[in-house]
Amino acid sequence: MNQNTPLRRVRPYRYTPSRQAGSEISSRMSSGGKRPIRALKDPFLNDLARGILAPLTEEVRSDHTLCLELRGDYVNIYYRGGNLMKVKEAGNGYSVDFDENYFKEEDGIELPKSDIQKEVDILNWLGVSPRLKRAM
Repeated sequence: MNQNTPLRRVRPYRYTPSRQAGSEISSRMSSGGKRPIRALKDPFLNDLARGILAPLTEEVRSDHTLCLELRGDYVNIYYRGGNLMKVKEAGNGYSVDFDENYFKEEDGIELPKSDIQKEVDILNWLGVSPRLKRAM
């Protein structure tokens, strides 16, 4: 690269689930066909797109400091490179984890319940996310 060539800013890729994304992803095989690629199941993708997790997806779309990353069978929401939330399937719903090592003793933030069964549960997490970002 020439020293006079200006650097370009590149926006991070943000995943937007499509109707057929889950079946395409889960049907692919890894190299050699020995093991299926770990992938989100169709109901998880649908909940991110239109279900109980849709408010989380909308928050990521509207906040340029957030990035949703697929990590096999779960997703991470990153805030400026730090792991804000990990969302994974659990029983009949989902669970959300936040690394409490980000907290200092004086932060005193009470986390919502980690079980996500209804849309209101994820909305509770989104309600505390500004305080979680400050703690990070």
